[in-house]
Amino acid sequence: LELAEHEHEYKLKADFDPKLQELDAEIKELKAELNFVYLKAQRTLKLDPKRLHLESNKQFGHYFRVSARDSKLVTPYMGTPKKADDEVFQEVDKHRKNGMRFENRELKKVGTKLGEKNDEYSEQQSHLVKEL
Repeated sequence: LELAEHEHEYKLKADFDPKLQELDAEIKELKAELNFVYLKAQRTLKLDPKRLHLESNKQFGHYFRVSARDSKLVTPYMGTPKKADDEVFQEVDKHRKNGMRFENRELKKVGTKLGEKNDEYSEQQSHLVKEL
C-alpha cells in the first residue's frame, strides 16, 4: 500500500497487478498533460505560479484559481470562443468572494479523463482486494 499524493487515500502499488500498471501509466501521462495545460494557461494569462493555482475538488473537478485581487487580470480572457482554437476561460464558481475559479476546454477535457482513470484504478484495486 502507498499513500496517494495530495488525495490522502491509500492505494495498492501499481506493480501489484498488470492492469494497475497500465492505469498508473495512463494517470501519470494525464497528470503531465494537466501540468502542460496549467503552464499554457500561465503563459496565456501572463500570471506566475504564485498567482495562478491549479486545484481540484469533488464538486468542480480541476480548475484554475486566482485571488479576488488578481481576478481583474483574468476577466479579459473570459467568454465564448470566437474561433475553435481560441484560449477562452469560463468561470466555474460565480459566488465566491475571496477569489475566482475558472477553467478552459482543455483543462475540463484532461481533468475529466483523469477522473475517469482514477475511478478505473479504484475499481480495479477494489476487485483485487476482494480477491485477497
